[in-house]
Amino acid sequence: VGQSFENLWYDTDLVTTLDGSDVELRLYSNVGFTDFSVGSTPVYSSTGPLLVSSAFLTSNEVTYPATIAAGDLLLCQVVTRNLYMDSGSTMLGTGWTAFAGNTYGNNTTRVHQSLYWRIADGTEGGGTIIVRTFGNNQESMALIAIHRFTSVNGFAGTPVENIAVEVGMTDTVTVGRTITPSALNQLAVCTIGLGENFPTFGSMTGATGATWVQRFHTGSSLESIGMQTANVSSGAAITGGSKTFGETADYWSALTFCI
Repeated sequence: VGQSFENLWYDTDLVTTLDGSDVELRLYSNVGFTDFSVGSTPVYSSTGPLLVSSAFLTSNEVTYPATIAAGDLLLCQVVTRNLYMDSGSTMLGTGWTAFAGNTYGNNTTRVHQSLYWRIADGTEGGGTIIVRTFGNNQESMALIAIHRFTSVNGFAGTPVENIAVEVGMTDTVTVGRTITPSALNQLAVCTIGLGENFPTFGSMTGATGATWVQRFHTGSSLESIGMQTANVSSGAAITGGSKTFGETADYWSALTFCI
C-alpha cells in the first residue's frame, strides 16, 4: 500500500479468515497496484433474544437481532414440544417463507421443528414479529429464535438448498446425510431441537469435508434449541457429524441445508 508495483507476474491465492470467509489476493503485472478482494461466503452474525412460550394458544412476540442490514438473510427457528405444528398453525406473516420442518414422537413427548427464511429490508433490527403456536396440554412449550446471516454480496432469490431432515430417539444427535453445495462459497447449517433441557451442548464432531461449529444453543424447562454451521466454501461435500448429549434416549430433530 502506498507504493507502485511493476513487472510483477499474475498470482492468485485464497486465504481463509477466522470467521470462515475467503479472501482472494491478486497481483497484476505492469498496472502499478495490488488488487485485494473479499470472498462472498455467508457468515453467521447473531441471534436475537430467545422467546420461551408455554401457553395453549398464543401469539408469541419474537424479537429480531438488534442490528440488521438490507440484504441479510434471516432464519426463524421454531422448536416445540407437545405442540400441534401442522401446516398453517405457525404463522409469521408477510415476507417469510417456510422451507423445512418435521414432527417426531408421540402426542405427549413429540418434538417439532420449523424453519422460515426472509431476506431483510434493513428495517427489522430490534423489532418484533408475531409467531402463532397452538398447544395440546399443560406441558406444551415453544422455543423461538431469529438468526442473522450476512454476505459481502447480500442474498437474493431462494437462499437455501439441499435440505435434509433427520430425527431420532437416542442420546446422540447424528447428521448422517451428505450435504453437497451446488457452488463455491456456501455455508452448511444444521438446526437442532431436543426434547430435553440441555443448556449446554457443544459442536458436533466426526464430520468429513468440513468442521461443525456451534453458534447457538440453550435449553428451557422441557426442551432445547440450537444451531451449528460448517464452512463448505471449497465446494467439497460435508458428511456426518454427531454429538452425544448425555441423557436417556429422547426425541430430537436435525434440519441441515446450505445457504
